[in-house]
Amino acid sequence: MGRFADPGGAALPGTEVAVYDIMGALREPRRPIAGGVVSVTATLDPIYLVSDGGAALPARPTANDERSVVGRLSEAEHIVLGQIFTAENDDPKKSADDEPPFGYQLDATTEMWVDVYNSTNTARTIDLVGRADPGWSVSPARRRAIAVRPMGRVSVPFTITASNEVRPRVDYTLTFEGALGTGRIPPTRALIQRKESRSRGR
Repeated sequence: MGRFADPGGAALPGTEVAVYDIMGALREPRRPIAGGVVSVTATLDPIYLVSDGGAALPARPTANDERSVVGRLSEAEHIVLGQIFTAENDDPKKSADDEPPFGYQLDATTEMWVDVYNSTNTARTIDLVGRADPGWSVSPARRRAIAVRPMGRVSVPFTITASNEVRPRVDYTLTFEGALGTGRIPPTRALIQRKESRSRGR
């Protein structure tokens, strides 16, 4: 068990907290706050406490939380995937007030990578599958037997290709999913767009 108060030194507000895991699922029944302190069960993975401490808090639990209570995360859920593009593919839009598209700016053929993070103390071997909205293709579509050392990371290369059907400056979805044995690794999704042809407007 661990005893937690606000890291800034103040007592936790409210009368109880909900405990969520890193996947956003309710991990434990709500715990009472006594004297600004709450006792929760510590784990090897991060946990998040959400207090019922009033309207001033940015995050408040609902009266009937629809997320199911879960136990330990599966081995597959300890594998994290992330899409990596070069700086030249980044969209300069950074504000939520900007108009779409928001996706990475890709050429007709673009090299990118999927970073695979193994947050366990055991070496893992996984499979990766990539797919995109119609008009785009991922090569290879599948990579098998990717070995990742304990607490390590591997960058897996892929090529993304746009057909002539893809309209420039429109957001499409690029998804990579993984499998560890029979367990499903949480997918990673990103928005992509085809760059305007440089020959236009010349």
